[in-house]
Amino acid sequence: MSKHVHLRIPLDQNNEWVSATATFPADAESSSIEDGNGRLMSVICHGISAHKNNPRLLRLISESLPHASLRFDFRGCGDSAGPPVLKWLDYYECLADLTQVCQWLLKRNWKINAIIGHSMGSLVSILYILRNPTVPRHFINISGRFDVKAGLLKKVVRDQYISPESLAALLQQTSPSSDHPSVDRIKIKGWRGGRETNGNRLKGEHVPYEICIQDGLQVWQRLDEEIVKIAIVFPNTLSTLTVHGTLDETVPAADAVLFDRVLPNHTLVLVEEGNHNFTGAGHAEKSCCIIVDWLNARGSLLSKL
Repeated sequence: MSKHVHLRIPLDQNNEWVSATATFPADAESSSIEDGNGRLMSVICHGISAHKNNPRLLRLISESLPHASLRFDFRGCGDSAGPPVLKWLDYYECLADLTQVCQWLLKRNWKINAIIGHSMGSLVSILYILRNPTVPRHFINISGRFDVKAGLLKKVVRDQYISPESLAALLQQTSPSSDHPSVDRIKIKGWRGGRETNGNRLKGEHVPYEICIQDGLQVWQRLDEEIVKIAIVFPNTLSTLTVHGTLDETVPAADAVLFDRVLPNHTLVLVEEGNHNFTGAGHAEKSCCIIVDWLNARGSLLSKL
């Protein structure tokens, strides 16, 4: 059985913190998080409307690695402090969380082996690596979105947050409407990931919030501009893997193909009939095996650490 250590990692912002779980193999010599002693640690990032144990794949990965891993709740998710809910605009707030988590680990002499991100967590991981290209040895992109602005604009229409006609009208504006301040705002049915009890995920609460489409466009366009830098900034020493379901209902599998064109030393694996969270029969287990086997083939798991 893997050993789990639950902890809070303090952040610089207003005495806030993130809730985290460090997982160690059953035969690990030490389960102390305070002194890595140069051992390997992989960091796992969840997506929006999720938490460190949701989807289940994240926990499976942590329990299958023969070295330590740490998964944590972004602020506004799960058991972490912060705002009531994580919004579609909060990518750079999540980047700040991931940055401080990695700094916390590095200060304790852990060697970051891989950064593993699911959905929004994948994009946040990319933002981190663009700024810290030599920190991880590997990057694993699970169900990540490549075409951010176009993809999220399609999503707000598909999820019926706004009609196609209203969106088209809003896109013609160059700034939020001062005469009708509510016109360019849409209500999102946010979701805060629930707590864990004996390993079982509890359903979280829905937390409605509003976003301004114009604000969204600015953030999403900036993210698209960041993604373009991958081919230039990501070092050739970094190996990368994308795992994506062919029936992903949230991010189309075509985005995985786009990542394949820019990520260095890249392996693309499509999981047949897999959805966004790999909740189909055996899909989480299959995806977990793909990830662990891929890491093993690259010599990162040569010893029990």
